[in-house]
Amino acid sequence: MRRSFAITLLTLILGISIPAFSAAPDLHLTPQQALETHGLTVLLFHNSYHHVFGDQKMSGLEIILQEQRIATNGDVRLSPTPAQWDPIPDGCTRNRGSEPDEITAACEYHDRGLVYHIDVRPESAGFRLAVQLDKPLPPALVGKAGFNLEFLPSLYFGQSYATDNATGIFPRHDDGPMKKMAAGDAEPVALTQGNNIVLSPENPLTRVAITSENGLISLYDGRNQAPNGWFVLRTLLPANKTGEVVIWHVKPNIIDGWTRPPVTAQARRRS
Repeated sequence: MRRSFAITLLTLILGISIPAFSAAPDLHLTPQQALETHGLTVLLFHNSYHHVFGDQKMSGLEIILQEQRIATNGDVRLSPTPAQWDPIPDGCTRNRGSEPDEITAACEYHDRGLVYHIDVRPESAGFRLAVQLDKPLPPALVGKAGFNLEFLPSLYFGQSYATDNATGIFPRHDDGPMKKMAAGDAEPVALTQGNNIVLSPENPLTRVAITSENGLISLYDGRNQAPNGWFVLRTLLPANKTGEVVIWHVKPNIIDGWTRPPVTAQARRRS
């Protein structure tokens, strides 16, 4: 019964949301190499990692929706919920892509033999994201390397999520399930996973629908491992594959005609 309800809910959500997304203006590349339209900005490595404190929540792919930066650190990482001292890429360079309005970033983990590209381009109702490998994933990174995208917890507390066969509520407290690894440390267990996921379907300000073409999307609570952790969506990079090994279709809900709420201020009188 739970599976049937979840599938029905997801179908209704996607059926309601997609027409609204399709009516939104298309993203276009700005002179600053950001993808932008009214109410939505997508950045790709406009900010770089700090090599001492790599978990600054301000690098990789970032999504600004209705003036809120809802997501950041979209990049290939080597654990589900990276913390301050986890490995970061050695350097990422951003360029124009070969497709119209496409941006691409070339990155590498030099000491681990991992070189990859992240390509982002507009498509109907949102954008397409692809992780490309020219060489197969090094064996030591199979089951470890994946594309992560982190979402700001405070925007999603108490709101729901829906995948192919499950629904749930984003927890307010960081007391989610953990598992013990072979080395003795602990890592969070995925709250849910599926090829499709919708975040906060009930809230038009923060609603995002993501579909993965070639790998499950897992949802983790990064606060279980680090005080500054965020909610993380993650798809593992497959073994023995090259080319576009991860493809996401991301549809942020752009409110038609959205305007920023007015801000008023009172001038201070000089004494």
